[in-house]
Amino acid sequence: IIRGHLKGKPIIPTMQRINEERPPYFPKEVKQITLELINEYRRTEDPFYDEMSDYINFLRSIDLRPGKEPLMIKMNQCILINNTEQKDQVLMITLPYTKTKRKHSLTVNPNFTKELYFNKVLPRHERKVDDYLFFPNEKNREKLGERVRKNFVRISRELELYYFNNKPRPLYSIRHMNFTERYKKGVSMDKIANMGNTSPEMLRKNYITPHNQVNMLEIHNEYYSTEYKSLK
Repeated sequence: IIRGHLKGKPIIPTMQRINEERPPYFPKEVKQITLELINEYRRTEDPFYDEMSDYINFLRSIDLRPGKEPLMIKMNQCILINNTEQKDQVLMITLPYTKTKRKHSLTVNPNFTKELYFNKVLPRHERKVDDYLFFPNEKNREKLGERVRKNFVRISRELELYYFNNKPRPLYSIRHMNFTERYKKGVSMDKIANMGNTSPEMLRKNYITPHNQVNMLEIHNEYYSTEYKSLK
């Protein structure tokens, strides 16, 4: 415009996000994927796959957004709280920055803490307080995240789990699974939203929708669980 080549500013098209349905996995399917990662580790002797198996189990045990957030967690963000009521220790993680607010704290499924955090995750590496919780020796976290994503998709495809009724289920579908499982167990929308750093409105709109195909399939299998005589 300044040089006289244009008479005015052109109209710049804007991008609008389309929330496509990403069906959740079922817990048994995520278990298949983590077990296959362990088999991959045994075949290749590459410790990346063993640690990735624990990382996927971590994602199914905490309501984080898969991507940068969980891979950026450092040891000084992990605090163990003595839980006198259940006589165990609760692993609490505090994120300094998130997609929706500056600070967010949430806790991890106690089964992960007991079975993997103490027995595998902590002993795997010698860490300082400012080292990463997972893959601390990997400096390029974006490259690491891409490697995790690609291997998750590859193994999910090999197990014929990646698509549900022709819809892809990326790593983010684990977060959908977590919300769906919590809701089915009777946890309120407000509590799920608080732990997952989202809102009840977003849960109803994008995660816990009563008419999605996965929910309808589970309802169908339970509703028609008894044997019916042939209609012929």
